[in-house]
Amino acid sequence: MITINLNDLTGLPEHFLLELSKFKKEFMSTEFLEHLEERWEIHDLIIRINQFCLQNEIIGFHYTRAYPKDIITKGLLSRSGREIRADFIQRHTNLFNEAEIEQIGEVWNRSFDESDKEHRDNHIFFNFTLTALYGMGSELLLENFGGEQVYWPLYEIEGIKDKLKNIGSPLIVKCSLNPKDLNTFIEHPWGKIATATFHRTLNPNAYQTDQDGYQHKSIPPEKIKLIEVNESMIGSN
Repeated sequence: MITINLNDLTGLPEHFLLELSKFKKEFMSTEFLEHLEERWEIHDLIIRINQFCLQNEIIGFHYTRAYPKDIITKGLLSRSGREIRADFIQRHTNLFNEAEIEQIGEVWNRSFDESDKEHRDNHIFFNFTLTALYGMGSELLLENFGGEQVYWPLYEIEGIKDKLKNIGSPLIVKCSLNPKDLNTFIEHPWGKIATATFHRTLNPNAYQTDQDGYQHKSIPPEKIKLIEVNESMIGSN
């Protein structure tokens, strides 16, 4: 099985790149992929690249602030928000005073409801290029410990926010994933992302198609490589 990195097209067979190269003039003169998809030849190529990816593995990038050792030993775990927050309090009680612990609990209780359970519990989220790292889309995830299930209602609270920023390390968790396990939001996602990445190699001003995707299955350590993020990179271009 081949692993395809949609961020740099590693793993994508050469014949797809040669076919894409036939449209060099069109790629160089257009910034938006959707304007090119109207050509049936490009649309068909996107579909075929997508089908190839579905038969193999793709790389997903999970942005977080965490303890590297946790991920190296346990992988990325599919957990409920209740489990994540209970673990956070158990492990970090010594970092907060009694009033802060009480405040954290109250804020969590007000902020997380049934809708959050539906849309966040047992969801592990990914991007499929590194565009979000340089476009500020990952800034809060990398700066604040524990993921949105922990930090989202807390990261602006005086006395608590600075402590969240000093736990763990900013990480990109690079995962080899089965695309059939992933829930996505655009049609032919892998073909579109790959084609957009190729587009940008010819036209740096082209828009990079990417998306959020998520899966419910935990990712074991052997499917993971950690990339430590330099703090100065967060939110920079």
